[in-house]
Amino acid sequence: MQEYYQRLSASEKQVLIWLGSKDVAVDISRKPRNLPLSQPELWKAVQSLKRRCLVEKVTESEASRFILQPVIKEFAKNLSQQVSG
Repeated sequence: MQEYYQRLSASEKQVLIWLGSKDVAVDISRKPRNLPLSQPELWKAVQSLKRRCLVEKVTESEASRFILQPVIKEFAKNLSQQVSG
């Protein structure tokens, strides 16, 4: 997984770690303040991660939300702890 992660772009890595910190599927129609990406960069990164099968799209009452696959989420949490620790 580490080798696969290394091939991601900087924005994809940021989004992966950010999504890994979320316990529920998130709506990306509004960019979170703590994510240093523009709205188009966020959308592009999420779409790229989705194409790579790292992010899952969940449709809830006509709204699209995104969440990481469980194994990817665990990897992102561990990675986040390594970066902050």
